[in-house]
Amino acid sequence: MISKFSVLSFLSKNSFELISVHPETPDVTLEVLS
Repeated sequence: MISKFSVLSFLSKNSFELISVHPETPDVTLEVLS
């Protein structure tokens, strides 16, 4: 599972890109976005 730092790194660039690249981890994405 990707780390929270990696998630934030992707989000800082493009949150939609993160969702597209990691569709198997929507819970992690939503947790960070929320």
